[in-house]
Amino acid sequence: MEIKNPQYFGQLLHKQGFERWFLYMFRLIEGRKFIKEALHPFLFQSFQDVYDLKEKRLNINVCPRSAKTTLAKYFIAYTLATNPKSNFIYTSYSQALLNDISRELTNILGNSVYLAMYSNFIEEKEIEVDPIDEFWQQYAKEETGKAKFSSRKITTAEGGIVLFSSIGSQLMGFGAGVRGAKQFSGCLLIDDSNKAGDIYSQVRRNKVKTYFEETLLTRLNDSATAIINIQQRLHLEDLSGFLIDKYKFTLLKIPLVIDGVCQLPSQYTPERLEEIQKNEYLFLSQYQQSPILAGGAIFKRECFIFSNTLPQKYDYTFITADLAYKDKQHNDYTCFSYWGVFDKKLYLLDVRRKRIKAVDVDNWIRPWIKEKIKYGFRYIWIEDKAHGTYLLQQYRKDGLPVPDENTIKKTLPRDGDKVMRANNITPCLNSSEPNVILNSRIDNFSDLIEELLSFNQSMHDDFVDTFIDACKIGLFEENTLYVF
Repeated sequence: MEIKNPQYFGQLLHKQGFERWFLYMFRLIEGRKFIKEALHPFLFQSFQDVYDLKEKRLNINVCPRSAKTTLAKYFIAYTLATNPKSNFIYTSYSQALLNDISRELTNILGNSVYLAMYSNFIEEKEIEVDPIDEFWQQYAKEETGKAKFSSRKITTAEGGIVLFSSIGSQLMGFGAGVRGAKQFSGCLLIDDSNKAGDIYSQVRRNKVKTYFEETLLTRLNDSATAIINIQQRLHLEDLSGFLIDKYKFTLLKIPLVIDGVCQLPSQYTPERLEEIQKNEYLFLSQYQQSPILAGGAIFKRECFIFSNTLPQKYDYTFITADLAYKDKQHNDYTCFSYWGVFDKKLYLLDVRRKRIKAVDVDNWIRPWIKEKIKYGFRYIWIEDKAHGTYLLQQYRKDGLPVPDENTIKKTLPRDGDKVMRANNITPCLNSSEPNVILNSRIDNFSDLIEELLSFNQSMHDDFVDTFIDACKIGLFEENTLYVF
């Protein structure tokens, strides 16, 4: 379709927002349709919030092959389309990556479609810059074979600049954003600040943090200039963790698998997902954005058996519960876990969890509980606290099997913090001959295992609480109770 007035059309398209602009321009410039997956609307909205001056400090954690760099590249083109005076600094650990992005952005800005809508002459040149100190000089030698970094600079006819410069390089004379601008005028973009091969070196992790504080943070031309850090998580102490903890960056965290659903099915088939999960540390860090200690956290994977084949009967069964006291998105789930004990082994049979208001818990969970109350069932264990007290009273009134107050206090006192309680039950976990078997057919099984193995570094621990209680009931022999 021929557009009679492409510049007018370009302005109209731009006003539709970054997502619609990107999808249209990508198809025309790249010659193919962008595959929009479940995670992309969140990425589009985050970039839009930065452009609309709603977000100044943004940390985006997404998995490899998520198109994060493609969106960042087109975001710069989107900005320059109507504000060619904008100034960007784009930095990464990888000089090769920066060179590629610079060339690709130049191709976008010079594409006939883009030029027809947003005529803007650009110039690209390569400049050599010194490292900021001897450490980064040596680093440059290791990476490039010379003691300098090669930066690339795109300059628009209106004086806007996009500087692509490596982590560790000097940035004298360059800044991000435009002082006093009333609209979005560029930002500092950090794309993969930590190199995977360097992440186990505390010295190199700290050098990246120092570079951020002493160099990058000083390169903002205006206090309103935004900083976007885009990274797949590599370590608890990578730059993302640092920015979230110390500088309180807004976090957009998108795990590859959410509630059992892959967010990038076109990139990750079930077979591929199974393959990448074989390295638990890398999967939780780079794909789920929940890094754990390299050796695992409190609970070790070797203490568990994952199986879809379970016994036909059990010595006894029971339910443990953890109630959330708020139902907002960032709060914990309410979780009920169903367990069986057979031949001195503990089996996780089923789990139900949901972010739900306390007043709605009983109607939601009661039918599920009644399904589990069969011969050999013992108790529904609920902490005698807040709404849990109400549920215990109601269940006793209705004749459901819950312990009395003294039994709860004696058997499951939740004394101390969760880490202490977790450490108290680890002696009953046998890594040489695992005595805890987890039903891999449970809905959202991978999410539950991630929570278990990343404790005490994960945001949620509702399932972990039910697990700790189950171990105290099912693996400590002194807690022998009568069958209901």
